[in-house]
This record gives sequence, C-alpha cells and structure tokens, in this order.
Amino acid sequence: MNDAILGGLSLTLFLSYHAWFAYRYRTHPESTVPGYTIRIRREWVKDIMESRETILAIQTLRNWMLAATLIGSASITIGLAVLAFMAQLGKQSDGILKKISEDPYVLQKTQILLFVEMAAFFCFANAARFLNHTGMLMRIVERPSETSVQDASSLEEQCLLNEPWDKPSKILNRGHAYFSMGLRLMFLSFPCLFWIISPYLMLFSTVILLLAIYNGDLM
Repeated sequence: MNDAILGGLSLTLFLSYHAWFAYRYRTHPESTVPGYTIRIRREWVKDIMESRETILAIQTLRNWMLAATLIGSASITIGLAVLAFMAQLGKQSDGILKKISEDPYVLQKTQILLFVEMAAFFCFANAARFLNHTGMLMRIVERPSETSVQDASSLEEQCLLNEPWDKPSKILNRGHAYFSMGLRLMFLSFPCLFWIISPYLMLFSTVILLLAIYNGDLM
C-alpha cells in the first residue's frame, strides 16, 4: 500500500512542480533560467551570423551535441540494464535482489523506469538533431524574396522576414528545449530507481531533487 501512495505522491510532486514552473515561465519568462537563456541564445546566433565567427559557433555547437549524445547514450544504456534486470526477476536466490523480486509492484516500477529512460533518449536524440540543423542554418543566410515581403500583412512580419537569424535561433532553442526535457527525465529516473528499493527513499529523493531543480530554474 505504501508503494502506491508514496510513489503516487512523489510523481504528483514532480508533475505539480513542473506545472507551476510552466506557469511561471509563461508569465515571467525573464525570471527563469530557460526564459532568460532563450533570449541570450537568440542574441548569440545574431552575433555569430553578423560577425561570421564560424569557428566559435562550430566549437560551441559541437560541445552541446557531445553533451546530448553522451547523456542520451547513458539513458539508453540504463534502459537496456533495466530490461536485463526485468529478465532476471524471480531468479535470485538470496540477498537484496531476492527481496526486490518478491515485491508485487516491482514489474510496474521497472516498466515506469524503462519508459522514463526511453523518453529521455528520445529527447536527447531530438536535441542532437536540432543542434545539427542549427549549424547548417547559421552558415546559410536566407534572403527573403520580394513576393514574401509584399505578402507580409504587418510591419512586424516584414521585420521578421528581414532577420536571417530568426529561424536558426528558433531551431537552436527547440534543440535546447528537448535537451532540458531529457535532462529532467534523467533526473526523474533517480527517484524511480530508488522506488524499486523503497518508496520512502523515492519520496525523500524526490524532495531533494525538486529543491535542486528549483534552485537551478530561477534567476
């Protein structure tokens, strides 16, 4: 009974925090780290495309892609380890593994952990994909056609058409959004892993995790 209650409470706390943070991000974006860095990345793309500092752009994008690839590889490795653990359930004869395998909810717990790791891998793969697109888009300056400028219905739309860094910055920010989601899912995998051992450990680790995330989410 404690497994269902404490596990549900931990997941509710995690989802509730991110629902509150999404509201804070929409209403006061500059007070959050993601909202602030979105504007900074847009300015960075603009500066790189105007100054043509291609070496700096390549090195920075390479570092971001390496981080996404490394953590994505870790998530898929943990997922495969979870599958191997599920295959061994019920075969342990002694020790803590036997105690874990006797838990009636252990299969559901490992399935949730596996889903979290697969979702994290999906996010990191997309992050690397969009970061790769950014490198090409920043090198090519797209000039708006006369027809597209004439078809623009407002002065704001005409200004956007004349800003070649608009689309690359949007692609870059989309890649970082996937990276952030993947990182948060990787963080969630730790409470899910502790859940297999004890629901009390899951609740404790969730509270510690949310305090750490909160400290890094706000300016």
